[in-house]
Formats: sequence, structure tokens, C-alpha cells
Amino acid sequence: MGKRFFIVLIFLMVFRFWSFGQTVSDFLKAKEKLEHTNDFKHNLVETAKLFVGIPYVAGTLEKAPEQLVIDFTGLDCSTFVENAIALTLAKDESNYRHILQNLRYRQGIIDGYPSRIHYLSEWLVRIGRQGIFTQINNGGDLCFEPDLHFMSSNPKYYAALKNDSIAVRCHCQKRSRFQ
Repeated sequence: MGKRFFIVLIFLMVFRFWSFGQTVSDFLKAKEKLEHTNDFKHNLVETAKLFVGIPYVAGTLEKAPEQLVIDFTGLDCSTFVENAIALTLAKDESNYRHILQNLRYRQGIIDGYPSRIHYLSEWLVRIGRQGIFTQINNGGDLCFEPDLHFMSSNPKYYAALKNDSIAVRCHCQKRSRFQ
């Protein structure tokens, strides 16, 4: 029994290292082996399956200074979706980084914490405008432009905003421009 337990333990350690220590190029290589079609939704689902086994980790983007975080040791809801889309669309690692940055930041420009899109509702409107998805409502139009202010009204809950009134003001201004 001791030998079997030891072998299983070694297998789990190796599997954990392999599945959670992967790089962008590892995922791009794995993506090449998937059955791709002309259907983006199908390809997105198949690509997203590559993340099975990666644990949920909250706050994965909370790094200072603000930067393009790429970390497959843990994903939260947003980074799971962003990475799946970016990998599905990417041709190579440079293209993946460009797509990810455009999904995550307003106009694809990293300019401090306020430049990141923090609200799912804003993100959905923006990717709809990029033609990645379509928000469907009664008329099928992108008519939802939410009034977002929780973060700038409650900076005490966000480390990057707590002691930075300039970032709060900047966040309030940037999130109000759905460009």
C-alpha cells in the first residue's frame, strides 16, 4: 500500500506541475491539436477546456504596478474568459498578448489601475463593439451602457484606490467613456 500511495503522490505532483506551470506557448501548442472549425463558439469552448484543472484564484490581476498579468497557476472568472478568448483568436504569443491587452484595458492601453476594465457590464459592451460577441436584448442592439461608480464611490475596498485620490478620479473618468 505504501508503494502505491507514493506512486500516486508522485503522479499528482508531476501532474500539478505540468498543468499549473504552463506558459502561453504551451497552451498555443495544445490548441493546435484541437479540432477547429469555422465556428468561433465551438473553438472557444474547446480552447476553454484546456483550463480544466486550473484552480479558481480571486484577485489574480491585483499586482502593482499595473501590468499585463499572464498567470496560469490560477484563474478567476474574468481571467478565465479573457484567456480563453485570447487563446482562441491568437496566432502566436505576441498576438495573444495584444488580444489579451485589448480585452482587458480601455483602448488596449495600460495606464495604471484605472485603465483596466473592472466591471463585467462595461467589458461586455466593449467586446460587443469589437465584434467578438453580440449582446442580445429585445431588439438585439447594444443599448445597455451602465452607470458604473461602485469602485470610485468605495475606494476603501480597493488597495490600488484606497490611498490614491488621483486614481479614484481617473477611474471615475475612464470608466465613464465607453469608447
